[in-house]
Amino acid sequence: MMKYFELVSKITLWTMDKKSESEGKLNVDVTESDSRLEDVQYDFPPSYDQVMDQPSNISRKIGWCVDVDSAECPSFQTSATPCMDRIEALSPTLLPAVPFDPDEDCQMLKSFSKGIFGTDEKAVIGVMGKRTWKQRLDVCEAYQNRYGKSFTKKLSSSLARVLIMRPQLYLAYDLYEAIHHTETRSSSNSDGSTYSETVHSPLHRNIIEIICSRSPEELKDLKIRYENELKSKNDLIKEIKKYTSGKLSMLLNMLLTETRDFVGINEQKVQVDVQRLNQCDGSVEDKLFIINLFGMNSVPYVKRVAEVFQVHTRTHISELIGLYFSKNNKEALLALYECMIDRGSYYADALRQAMTKRDMDTILRIVATTCETDLGRIKNLYNQRYQKTLEEGIHKHASGTTKHILLAFCGNPRS
Repeated sequence: MMKYFELVSKITLWTMDKKSESEGKLNVDVTESDSRLEDVQYDFPPSYDQVMDQPSNISRKIGWCVDVDSAECPSFQTSATPCMDRIEALSPTLLPAVPFDPDEDCQMLKSFSKGIFGTDEKAVIGVMGKRTWKQRLDVCEAYQNRYGKSFTKKLSSSLARVLIMRPQLYLAYDLYEAIHHTETRSSSNSDGSTYSETVHSPLHRNIIEIICSRSPEELKDLKIRYENELKSKNDLIKEIKKYTSGKLSMLLNMLLTETRDFVGINEQKVQVDVQRLNQCDGSVEDKLFIINLFGMNSVPYVKRVAEVFQVHTRTHISELIGLYFSKNNKEALLALYECMIDRGSYYADALRQAMTKRDMDTILRIVATTCETDLGRIKNLYNQRYQKTLEEGIHKHASGTTKHILLAFCGNPRS
């Protein structure tokens, strides 16, 4: 069997056997004897950090194809934890700056932070917003070495977080903020007077989007960063149990505790589960069965069950979810299923919803964590679905520093 990658930028480390260049994609024959492949861990789809942590002497924009027989190619170590069955080539909107001179960049940044008016953040974004995350770290290191000061201290905390935090740590920070979100409410005393109180109010939509749209490998990394790199160092599973409840809490904990079965697809078990789904009538036991189906099984297995169920009953599994679940439980299950089918499509819809609600935190999170992987494809899906470009939405709903950083990460040269 032909084993190949779809590359979106040139790799100089490996010897390539060019097979075809149709549609602008380079197919590479991977031989069993190429032991250098063992140095790379493969995940479907690759998490941001796995893509960006490749050796510095290779271009890091790699797309994956699932047409690989790992049994025939022992040196090609595949993960059994795909996020979706169809793997798309990466389509970053933010590529490494070439040429790149961190010393030159830090001198420019120094000139932006002089004077009585503080730092010109728009000018900073004009430089740093066009550098990849690792290049931005190089610039900050050069700035520290040259001037003996941290450049990030000159920025607002929100801008520093977007520009400098490793994307997976950024996700962990946003997850913490969503779990521990509070709001002020007015209450009345018995005598008729009013008072204000601060109450805990988790942002369930954000929690669902962050957890349910991630692959098992990404969730494992997210959990490690949440528990070890944030100042709080709280246990994520304990926090989910404490601040969420019911079936949502159960599902999220299944996803975070690595309980999913990745053995493979047992067709007999598929038929049993399809029959069980067909018998569902909305009872508590039926709902728990559906929760377990999504939380305890691999993506290919759930997709196979959904496919067979639709053939037998002419009912889409998402209709079943909509019929028997509501609010957060429904949203979490639909998010899981949509990401199994096409995570880019899920993000396009999430961006649209965030635009209508002017939820800049969600827009920033999705754009900042996908701009070096697949934001290009997400933008295309957004445009096709809503007949507007993502940039048009940003111009309409965002403002100030947030607008400039979003446009820069979207690849807008005039941001």
